[in-house]
Amino acid sequence: MAVFDIKVASIRYPKEDVDKQKRSEGETKIWYILDCEYATGSGSFIAKGDVLFRPAIGEYLKLHGSWAVWNGQKEFKFTSAEVNMPVDERDMLRYACELTSGFGPATEEAIWEKKGDAWRDISAGEIKGLTEQKIAALRETIEALRLKEAQHRSIAWLMSKGATTGMAVAAWAAWEADLVGIVTGNCYRLAELPNYGFAMVDKEIRKNFGIADDDPRRIEAAVTYCMGILTDSGNTAVSWFELDAELAHRLPGISKSLIISIVQNMFDDQRLYGIRSRQMVVVGSHFRAESDIFNFCRKVHA
Repeated sequence: MAVFDIKVASIRYPKEDVDKQKRSEGETKIWYILDCEYATGSGSFIAKGDVLFRPAIGEYLKLHGSWAVWNGQKEFKFTSAEVNMPVDERDMLRYACELTSGFGPATEEAIWEKKGDAWRDISAGEIKGLTEQKIAALRETIEALRLKEAQHRSIAWLMSKGATTGMAVAAWAAWEADLVGIVTGNCYRLAELPNYGFAMVDKEIRKNFGIADDDPRRIEAAVTYCMGILTDSGNTAVSWFELDAELAHRLPGISKSLIISIVQNMFDDQRLYGIRSRQMVVVGSHFRAESDIFNFCRKVHA
């Protein structure tokens, strides 16, 4: 396995409109052909492989892969591509200026001479020709780079915990920079994502977060999942006996007393409501929505 730090010189494939179409159709990894320059400036080569995000021209990446030959031409086939952000402030300024229209080497040098490591605090007028619009564009570039790096690292982290690429991409779309904190706190939050559920998290992912069989987060997630299944037909109220049976199926080996205790906690914080006279359970949000509708109709007809 070889690793190279590169600069994207151009993107041979796919065109931007094709890329957008593929992603809109749900593809999470797109195959790319990149013209690359070594970050050291010592040469160039063609690289091919899947990327989770569309690289920008001039962007620096770290490619992991191996050399191959296709049609007599040597090329690099990469298995992963990471955003490669400079650590040194001088290098970061150069990188941001290269990616921002209107910033050449002379402006970059002038900013550094004026502000040094505090270059991000540059103001309009401190350097000839540096306008508010140009500074705003530079800061947009910096924020875009920061967000893309966070995206890559968050997705890679979640995949290392057992999530599929699709789930990791969906989690980033839902929570962006908060992803790691949210999932670390309760990995069953992943079951809230469209097209993913309790079973996928429960099978393997939760083990990588040290969640035991009797962890309250697991049982709460199972209750929420089972309520969703049992109300899919349109009924908002579920018989406690139906819910109890479904939970016994999803949580084998968990004592009924522990399940009842967790359900009671969910009653207490109004995530669930109980209709005692009918021994029925209702999801809190459904109960509140129906109460609002009932109260509205009563006022209308009063």
